Amino acid sequence: MDNIYWHHPEIPYQFSHRHDFDVVGIPTDALSFIDETVLPRLNEFSAHRVAELVDQCHRETKKLPVLCWDRNYFPEIEQCKIELDKVLDSDRYVLLEPGDFPHWLLQCQMGPMARPLERRYRLGYLSGGLRYHRLLLASRIKQHVTKDDVVVINDYDIENYLNTVPLGCPDHEMYLKDLPWASDPSFVDYVKENGQEQQHINQIKVHPAYDTKIHIIGETGRPDQPTLVSEKTWRPLILGCLTVTWGPMENTHYLKSTGIELLDIDLISDADNKLDAIVELFKRDDIDDIYQKNREMVEHNKTLVSSRDYLIELAEPACRKVMERL
Repeated sequence: MDNIYWHHPEIPYQFSHRHDFDVVGIPTDALSFIDETVLPRLNEFSAHRVAELVDQCHRETKKLPVLCWDRNYFPEIEQCKIELDKVLDSDRYVLLEPGDFPHWLLQCQMGPMARPLERRYRLGYLSGGLRYHRLLLASRIKQHVTKDDVVVINDYDIENYLNTVPLGCPDHEMYLKDLPWASDPSFVDYVKENGQEQQHINQIKVHPAYDTKIHIIGETGRPDQPTLVSEKTWRPLILGCLTVTWGPMENTHYLKSTGIELLDIDLISDADNKLDAIVELFKRDDIDDIYQKNREMVEHNKTLVSSRDYLIELAEPACRKVMERL
């Protein structure tokens, strides 16, 4: 069997673009996927080098090359597209970018199904890897976290953290003190094994942070960055949490446009005001009331994001790009 990705044999089928396209019915027999790791890094972009790779891929495979730049956030992608259009006819390749295909939604739909959750906790927040905006929120809420909350602040991915620190922020290292930190030590979901960070995926299939009434989503992107919706957003929706996004402010507009119902706090458009509102949420003593009053919203969102029709609808941009060129 041919490699799923051109010149990149290491990615299993179930985690590949070919698998995801097959699930929603996008034809793949005439496509050759080029993983982002084979392409020049976008911050070292060379349109001529990408054009050479596209031509080489087509010569070797006799298939339509698909540039897979859609699973991560790339701030330079718009400029790269402009440069690429100068040297490469658009009908010779497909460029997938963030938002074209809901890979992370599909992964969450196919993930292990949780037993009915009891909503044992009030508020949940998983920081994931180190990001400045995530640690900023953590520093503001720590003093208000109770024994009925599930909050985890991890201490890995320091290189990415440094890349997310705004210019002119000399005291950012203060946010790194006393990490990892959790409202209960048993909630920590990353540990070091053999010198590397490993997630407790075998011990915690559904983290207690999703057994909460309201889950604060610590998305990958900063509040000022364009939309990128990852598994961090889809998982709590599928698992029946009310959610509030702390990440790209455009994410909530995107979710609402697809039919997701949101709390008023999630529609705050100013990042500073939203940060303050999330902090105030941790101070409230009526979280259970908020959850009970919005049970219909919870069930609506859970049913919607778990459906195949919703998945296919969100995959339409990728489907359109492919079908226009086949």
